[in-house]
Amino acid sequence: MKEFDLEKFLDSLRQYCFWLRWPKDDPAWFWLSAVVWADVYQEPRSLFELQLMAAEPPPKHVKPFILDFQLRITLGKTKHGPKTPWWDCGTPLEGYARIVDRLVEEEGITVEAAVDRVARMKFEPNTVWPELERQWSELERNYLYKYCTGNVGHGARKRKQREALRFTFGDAKYLITMARPD
Repeated sequence: MKEFDLEKFLDSLRQYCFWLRWPKDDPAWFWLSAVVWADVYQEPRSLFELQLMAAEPPPKHVKPFILDFQLRITLGKTKHGPKTPWWDCGTPLEGYARIVDRLVEEEGITVEAAVDRVARMKFEPNTVWPELERQWSELERNYLYKYCTGNVGHGARKRKQREALRFTFGDAKYLITMARPD
């Protein structure tokens, strides 16, 4: 049997979740890897043991991913099929949109300014998403802007999901965007 290489797993996770933009040595990556492992291999026991046995609690910015996993395994499927994990962005476009959303919320800048900033960002060479390293065209910037404002593609569905629900998890407040039941 082949031995598990945690560093390779973490490196792949960092590449897949490029949109998180956490420092490489952030302990949140280890916690997120436990969430992803539990999610992909349907082994929640390892994550729960880590939560119980860890000397320190998980970093605040990874707690929403843990909560999302716990809610998905307890609540299961929605009427439209299985829920997509928060760590799974699916496409580079969705990853860029998540960076834009975070910039708008954390820094209070406009969507247009956030899109321009994302278009100027340099991304590390990536084997999971090789198209991240290319230059942006004006057409792609405009499409990302429309996507983030809810005028095209998945963004049109996202506009309906902007109903925010605030909840308290420990001593930190988090914002979760959920679809409102129709």
